[in-house]
Amino acid sequence: MTNKYGALPPPGLEWQVGKTAASISFVYDAEIFLKSCHDTKKTDLLLAAIQQVKDGSLVFNEWTTPEEYLDKKL
Repeated sequence: MTNKYGALPPPGLEWQVGKTAASISFVYDAEIFLKSCHDTKKTDLLLAAIQQVKDGSLVFNEWTTPEEYLDKKL
């Protein structure tokens, strides 16, 4: 099978295909933020946002930090 879009992404990073740079950056930053977050509500919101970005239902066109995202949602 020929891939007309270039090399395939590494395993586990397939979700990045077709995503904006701001969306990819948000996921990375949110995953790092979650490592030190002990607030269940914030954790739940970020885990949901990460999943939405990965499945394409949430797209960031502007750079957004996890803190900025949470400020808007809480």
